[in-house]
Amino acid sequence: MATIQDVMHTLAPLLAQLPNYDGQEPPDVYYQKLRNINEMARPLAVAAFNATARCQVMINKMIGRFAPVPANDPYAAGNPAINTKPLFLNWLREKYREVMVGTNRSAIFALVNEKFLETVTPDSYENESNH
Repeated sequence: MATIQDVMHTLAPLLAQLPNYDGQEPPDVYYQKLRNINEMARPLAVAAFNATARCQVMINKMIGRFAPVPANDPYAAGNPAINTKPLFLNWLREKYREVMVGTNRSAIFALVNEKFLETVTPDSYENESNH
C-alpha cells in the first residue's frame, strides 16, 4: 500500500521542473500546472494526500511577493483558512491582482508624470534610461 512518502517521491521530480511562482504568469495558468502535477498522485490512492495536503503542495511553490501564503485568506469574506485548492486559487488570484496591478499602476503613474525637455529625442531618452 502506498504512503504519503510515495506520493511525494512521485511528485518531487515534477515539482522540481516547475519554477516557483512569483507572478511570472497568470495565476490560473500556474494553478493548472500545479493541479496537473497533483493529479499524477491520484492513482496511488493515498488517503493522507487529501485536499489539505494537495493545497500545501501548491502553497510550497510560492516565493517572493507571493510568500509566505497566509493561513487565512484576507481577501475572502469570513477570512477562511487556505486549505483547499479552490481557496488557494482565490487567494492567488487576488494576491496577483494586488501585486501585479499595483505595480503596473505605479509604473504608468511614473511615466505619465515624467517631465520631458524639448531637447529630448527618442534616442537620447533611450540612452539616458539605459544608464
